[in-house]
Amino acid sequence: MARVTFQPLICSPSAALSTLATAIAQAKGSDPLASVTVVVPTNVAGVMARRALGSDSGILRVDMVTINRLAELLAGPSLAHDKRQPVSTPLLELTVRRVLDEAPGSYGVVAHHPATVVALRELHQELRLAGESGAELLAQSARGREAVRVSRAVTRILQRRWYDEADLLAGATDRLRSEQVPGLDRVVLYLPAPFDALGSEFVRQLSTDRVVHLVTALTGNRTADHEQHRLLEQLGISIREDDTEPVEHRARPARVVSTTDADDEVRVAVRTIIDAARGAVTGDPVPFERIAVLWPTQQPYARLVEHHLNADGIPWNGRSGTELTERIAPRFLLDLLAVDRRGLQRRSLFELLADVPAKGADGLTLPTAEWERVSRRAGVSRDEDWLPRLGALSEHKRWGPPATSLREFIVELRSILGHPQATRTWAEWVDWCDEQLASRLGSNAIAHLSDSEYRAWEALVSALERLKFLDTVAEPVTRSEFRTVLENELADAAVRDGRIGTGVAIGSLASAGGLVIDVAIVLGAAEGLLPPSPRTDPLLSAADRERAGLASADQRAHRLHHEFVSTLGSAHTVVTMPRGDLRSTTVNQASHWIPAEEAGESPDIDEVDSSTLGLQQLPFAPCERERRLRDRLRHVAATGLLTHGDTMVDDITTRRGLALVEARRGETLSEFDGDLSLIDLPTLSVPTGSGFDPRRSISPTQIQQWVSCPHGYFVHYLLGVSPVDEPDSQLSINALDRGSLHHDALDALHRDVLSGVLPQPTDTGWTDEHRQALEAHFDTACADAERLGRTGRPAVWASERERMHRDLFGWFERDSEENRARGITIIGSELRFPDGSDEDAAAVVLALPGDRQLPVRGSIDRLDRRRDGGLIVTDHKTGGVGRYKKLSAADPTLDGTVFQLPTYAAAARAVTEGANDRVLAEYSMFGRGKYERFGIEFDDEVWSVVGEHLGDVIDGIESGWFPQVPQAPGFRMWVDCHYCEPDELGTTDAFERWTAKRSDERIARWFGPDVQDDPDGVTSDD
Repeated sequence: MARVTFQPLICSPSAALSTLATAIAQAKGSDPLASVTVVVPTNVAGVMARRALGSDSGILRVDMVTINRLAELLAGPSLAHDKRQPVSTPLLELTVRRVLDEAPGSYGVVAHHPATVVALRELHQELRLAGESGAELLAQSARGREAVRVSRAVTRILQRRWYDEADLLAGATDRLRSEQVPGLDRVVLYLPAPFDALGSEFVRQLSTDRVVHLVTALTGNRTADHEQHRLLEQLGISIREDDTEPVEHRARPARVVSTTDADDEVRVAVRTIIDAARGAVTGDPVPFERIAVLWPTQQPYARLVEHHLNADGIPWNGRSGTELTERIAPRFLLDLLAVDRRGLQRRSLFELLADVPAKGADGLTLPTAEWERVSRRAGVSRDEDWLPRLGALSEHKRWGPPATSLREFIVELRSILGHPQATRTWAEWVDWCDEQLASRLGSNAIAHLSDSEYRAWEALVSALERLKFLDTVAEPVTRSEFRTVLENELADAAVRDGRIGTGVAIGSLASAGGLVIDVAIVLGAAEGLLPPSPRTDPLLSAADRERAGLASADQRAHRLHHEFVSTLGSAHTVVTMPRGDLRSTTVNQASHWIPAEEAGESPDIDEVDSSTLGLQQLPFAPCERERRLRDRLRHVAATGLLTHGDTMVDDITTRRGLALVEARRGETLSEFDGDLSLIDLPTLSVPTGSGFDPRRSISPTQIQQWVSCPHGYFVHYLLGVSPVDEPDSQLSINALDRGSLHHDALDALHRDVLSGVLPQPTDTGWTDEHRQALEAHFDTACADAERLGRTGRPAVWASERERMHRDLFGWFERDSEENRARGITIIGSELRFPDGSDEDAAAVVLALPGDRQLPVRGSIDRLDRRRDGGLIVTDHKTGGVGRYKKLSAADPTLDGTVFQLPTYAAAARAVTEGANDRVLAEYSMFGRGKYERFGIEFDDEVWSVVGEHLGDVIDGIESGWFPQVPQAPGFRMWVDCHYCEPDELGTTDAFERWTAKRSDERIARWFGPDVQDDPDGVTSDD
């Protein structure tokens, strides 16, 4: 009869490595060259143990493998001979879905829900490891029978061509039962966890007719050791108290730190790592490879630890917090597969191209930034916008070439993607993906990826290869269905970063068994995190799971508890806990697993009141950045000032930052908030009668920008930065485009008159013939706006178009009355005056005080000759009346805030060569202004006032004053100045700063407290 023999070696967690050395020595016996197989809990534990034993006394002919790897070595050749392939997660899920399609059973309406499929797939994997006996026991309940039915059906479909972990364990057990495997005479089980049924059977067979040395660690904590005692019972091992070595009944952390949140926990961890490395933790310097950072839950710790270690330049190895699907190659492919999921929208396309060096069919890198700008210029938003709206820009001098190349790319991309509902086999989709990755990223880009990105590329290629085999169990699928399966496969792929033994080890506390470390930092020691909240099985009850021998939530908690207490007993351990979770505004309590100094007492916890205070009290800064911040905080705490201390003289970063903060908090304007008076800026004015370059002329809109917000003038006209126009968010036509549409329709009508196609209105006013022409021009202008994507959503545009039509023809009727009364003849429409494009054209200038003049440029909406010979300049306004009704000869610029009418009046005289002509310049309002007209007859007195007001503004610009002048805070449905409010979150802070600055005597002439703010300032929406 076969004899099962285990030689248990029970030890404390701190003695696990030395006990392993003893077990290996016992296994070798008198032959030091004998081969020994050590079954380790994880690959990381195996590598660490090998290196530690090798550096201590040396080891020879010792193989360290996990139990799954050992089973694969034993059973893999037989399975490969039968041409069976390893099963993948997508294959399992598709097979589960197929079984549910054929017979949904009690799962009914939820049979095709993704969560149901995932839950059944996970349960199937558990049942396979529980063996047939576990399935039989589970089938005793109604819910269990349904789960077993699905699992067995999946097994029947896959068993001929595929194998899983259960097949490996069963095959390995059969081989051990049927033959003597060479090289497997001496086996050591090192820190094993309780096995599933098939794993237990395999281990028992492994110990048949050979002695298996079992190294297990007991902590002395009855709850934490529950699973280890269950393991011993599972293997038929009984132990007595005197068989065990002394255990650490009261293992405690060296330090428990309470921080504000998880982010600050990781800061404490990084500082502890640096302190350990310099010998401030244990008394001796600890190498990075002997330090571990462990967490109970992947979220949020994995990403935070990765970020902080990278930021401080600390090497590490472990599973990255950056998901595989976030890496360049997988992200690009997944985004490409779904780029037209709601039609080919502009936002989706440029999210795809934004941060990936994608290439075109010619192999050249795509001009993504240029294409993004031209697509916004064209007003592209939805799928149907691309071709017509880019085509409308094809002849544009500036935007034509990029519009054409983007249009060609869109055609090519649509051809490559095909119809969203078109199906292909899995192998065809894999080939399609390989082709896109090769052509869009290119081998050169892939070869130059960082290590972590290249591993992600390799994982993606492996996942695609596995998907090729799905044709054997699944029908052809659409692109969306293929993408879903690929994304799930990548989500389940575990990719490590760094090399084991190089740098700090990071990872889950649950996998900490066997780590050879001197210092451990355990994060997240709060209730709900350690232990984590138990997971509820959506398919089975707790009684069902217990009956079938499936792992329960309590068992998972016991295993985690054991690893926690083992870590406390085997390494110098710092435990951190977050008092709160800023992501969910919750308050946390310290984990009850943290042992206290004395029974019944709460653990002694060091509280870090805040991140700032923790940094201020830091004895040693882990990096230059934190050193600067700590020293500055200490200086401020000691002096109460942000002034430069002697210790900060060499810190240029801090000096400049403090100078900026202090200057912006002051009461005088500085170079950080608008004082450019010491910079040599280009002058705008020139001496009267002198020659000048007309390209340096300035528009009235530009002048008015400085008046309303000098900071906006600086950003827009000196830096060349404009607010980003997002067509995607445009619900309706905006005020600027509304005004442009009216201008275009009226300009077309006026040009018909100027060309003789239509008669002048003269004393008769406008006629039906003119009305019909305006109708046609309005329709054309609307069609052009629609083609360029400037009209917003179709439903809103339909009503807005009707309103604009009424507005336009209301103005038309009122203008007809004015024409009859004045007897006008139209002599110009959208009349542009010199801006440097016509070298022979007469310059338009405005006189300034001090024998100066200002060259100006612009466009007159309409220029008429009255019956009495005078000129009329008309500037159309589609917005509200605002302060225009206050215009008068005494105040023709509304206290130096509007300069359009004087500019157009000067231009009218210049273009008609009538220097002495009387000019009436007026604003002609549309519906919002009740079609009123506000104008001024320009004479010498008016020109004198204009020159004085304009000179004041030009002096301010040329003096270099560009402060931010925001509106007072208050509720508004829109943003008045995107330069003052770029985040659209209000002007409270900016207005407080400006209130303090405006008392600066140097700018009192323009912005002092005695300068009245206009509460209903002029709007310029056309």
